[in-house]
Amino acid sequence: MRRSKRCRASSRKSKSSRSRPRPLKRVRRKDTISAKSLARPSALSILPLLPNAQDNLIIQLLQTAPHGELAIDQLAPDFIAEVRAEMIAVVRQAALKRRAARATKPQMAYVGNALSLFERVIELLEKASTDGRDGLRRQVEGPLLDDPKGERESNELTAQCDAIRQQVAKLACTLSEVLENEKGKTRIGERQKRLRTLVEALGDWFESGDGSIAPTVDANRLYKGSRKPGDTSVRSVVHSRRGTFLSLAIALLCQVDTFPKSEVEAAVTNVHEARLAATKPKTAA
Repeated sequence: MRRSKRCRASSRKSKSSRSRPRPLKRVRRKDTISAKSLARPSALSILPLLPNAQDNLIIQLLQTAPHGELAIDQLAPDFIAEVRAEMIAVVRQAALKRRAARATKPQMAYVGNALSLFERVIELLEKASTDGRDGLRRQVEGPLLDDPKGERESNELTAQCDAIRQQVAKLACTLSEVLENEKGKTRIGERQKRLRTLVEALGDWFESGDGSIAPTVDANRLYKGSRKPGDTSVRSVVHSRRGTFLSLAIALLCQVDTFPKSEVEAAVTNVHEARLAATKPKTAA
């Protein structure tokens, strides 16, 4: 009898242990996407969408395309996942840089006009009171003492206008702060477009690994007739440009993205010349 009870107890314990689920191990979620996660299409849900739809398409293509299918895969066939992860970071960096850049002049003008309209709305709502006083004076002074007939006493519309005026005043203050913060941003030349910011972000990443973005130019000097005295300029005919960084920019921006090759070559040259000019010491006039 005792033996049967023990068998039943042991069988109950084994059933309860089998039916009870094991606790799952807690997995720490990383802020950045690893190279291994790029092989999974679900990795796209981790990244928030960017303001430009083309950037989102490029990131999705870099995440979901089979290895070896894209042009940038041929540049580093042994590190395809790592290179794709870096290119995604480059695209995001360029997009965030454009987003944080100073607004255009028409945008600033429209915000200034909206702020003026807010001030006009506040002024008109103050005049909507029955006694000609604003909300702050009514709260401080209280009811009028020289109105025994009640011709200027406050009504329901006055109270509602006061509440709306306070809400409008808060919105006007917030909009004014936004405008002042935007004015505090420095503007350097014309607003940079998407291609220029992508090339600059790609150049920053390439130079961080001790690389050079300078393209090699294949050209021949061109002489037509005799030069004038004092003319030291060198005229040449450019046949082609080549280089590791230029090949990477063309593979990403022309064959993964949709920019023309000529525009990418021009952007790479302009970025290189701008950085070269910034490193040169300024000569006194």
